[in-house]
Amino acid sequence: MLPEIPGQLVTDRNKLGELREKIVGLFDQNLSPRRFIGAQPVSFGSAHLSELLQEDYFVSEKADGIRLLLYTRTLPDRRVEAYLIDRKNNYYYHHFGLPLPGLEKSHLNTVLDGELVIDSGRKLFMVFDALYIHDKDLTGKPYTKRLGYLRESVIKPFMKSMERNPDYVRKFPFEITQKRIEFSYNLHCVFRDIEKYKHETDGIIFTSAVAPYAFATCDKMLKWKPAEENTVDFKILNSNGVYHLGILVKDDNYEDFGELTLDEKTAQK
Repeated sequence: MLPEIPGQLVTDRNKLGELREKIVGLFDQNLSPRRFIGAQPVSFGSAHLSELLQEDYFVSEKADGIRLLLYTRTLPDRRVEAYLIDRKNNYYYHHFGLPLPGLEKSHLNTVLDGELVIDSGRKLFMVFDALYIHDKDLTGKPYTKRLGYLRESVIKPFMKSMERNPDYVRKFPFEITQKRIEFSYNLHCVFRDIEKYKHETDGIIFTSAVAPYAFATCDKMLKWKPAEENTVDFKILNSNGVYHLGILVKDDNYEDFGELTLDEKTAQK
């Protein structure tokens, strides 16, 4: 069961526009404020096996939850606020900030990437990447560095805050934790631990340890799902060397939507 996204949906068009412009303005990437900026994985294929052997990759479970960005900021008047951003680029307002090391101040501008799941009956936001931390753009840094910033500047201070102020943290609309991430050679540990989780999973994610963060489609982030979890809404139909686009209608039935001009190599991918 997918969780309901907590928070107050921002419906004021001017406010929403200001927030979207603020987010893309943090990054020198000419991003569109109308689109969700989070990295999107590509499906794992046999061609990626050699890449996993030649390049360092991390691996983690793929939670069956809601993909969200978390943006927190401290305003000039020292008020703090946070927003969950879904893949439709909707913003959900919350009144909280994230503590910096030392716990005396909150993050100025921080953007985290994660998944919201239901775990043991509670909402849990599992963070797996950091795009921007306390006014510092991390997207050009390798994943290993981004994880280090996430752990030291976000997760550790948050955990200390939980210990010192349990009543305050209990008022949070969800718990925040860092997703467990292993080097790819520990893939067996990920599969072993999936059975212990109290939330649903539907596959695994491989992420390059050395690549920068990629907005939109990321060919260095690979998703793998068991066959029973995969859905195919279209496929290439081959009729004696003439290729057609088949659209899934029902069960395993595909309707011919029209002829495609493809070379044989592309059609067989």
